[in-house]
Amino acid sequence: KIQLFIPFLFAPSLSPMDSTKRPRIEAAALHGDALEQAVREAVATMPAIDVHTHLFPGQHGDLLLWGIDEVLTYHYLVSELFMVAPADLTHEAFFALPKSGQADLVWKYLFVERSPLSEAQLGVLTCLKKL
Repeated sequence: KIQLFIPFLFAPSLSPMDSTKRPRIEAAALHGDALEQAVREAVATMPAIDVHTHLFPGQHGDLLLWGIDEVLTYHYLVSELFMVAPADLTHEAFFALPKSGQADLVWKYLFVERSPLSEAQLGVLTCLKKL
């Protein structure tokens, strides 16, 4: 038999470090088709919540980013910038710039000097179109 621990997410009143108090479930080991079926059922019935978001209400203070400079300096776009920027634009030089200077470089190299093709770039254009 194997012991399964209920993850912290399902027992929020318990400290994540206090595994001795977590409920335990005794279960027989599964193999082959039985294991595959158990995994398929667990995945099919498990609710999934994507907590990766950049949408926050004003009460979140500094976590709420807004404005075109913040949109253009989204980390995906900055990564894409470094794939096409001139070699003399170093990470150190880029991140030493004020946010507006960083945004200007992203705009120049990803939107002016080439056609925007990536999902992140198209997202910027979608936002601008909706304005």
